[in-house]
Amino acid sequence: MTISDYSNASHLHANSAIIQQRWPDLWKRLSTPPEWTHQIHLENTPQTTISVDGMRLSSGFNRRQEAHIQAQAIPEDHSEAWVYGVGIGDLIRVLITRETIRKLHVVIINAPLFMSLIQRLDFTDWLHEPRITLEDRTDHGIIP
Repeated sequence: MTISDYSNASHLHANSAIIQQRWPDLWKRLSTPPEWTHQIHLENTPQTTISVDGMRLSSGFNRRQEAHIQAQAIPEDHSEAWVYGVGIGDLIRVLITRETIRKLHVVIINAPLFMSLIQRLDFTDWLHEPRITLEDRTDHGIIP
């Protein structure tokens, strides 16, 4: 995946359409997030990534390898896994390639950041995945 278009209305439309269809109550909460005051930038690295206030959401050198390393924390034979924070989706994409994963919970930690990311990145591949459950941190009592 490349980040070819930094802000793309078609990404927002496609991503939001899936979320609205699959998780309508979540979409209602996400569509009115608190004000976002952080700086998001494309990083000029060998593999394009995004940074928020200078902190990269993924490796700028080998995103796929980093995602595979993170995925090693989840035993191969587990049928259910949790991902806290979307990042730019690389870890989610790696985990859904595992046939043993029957349910993958993706928990949105920062709603304003997530809303900003769905304007910039195409997440439709994993948002369509029936094994994924998209959830908000408030569903889990995580304090903001």
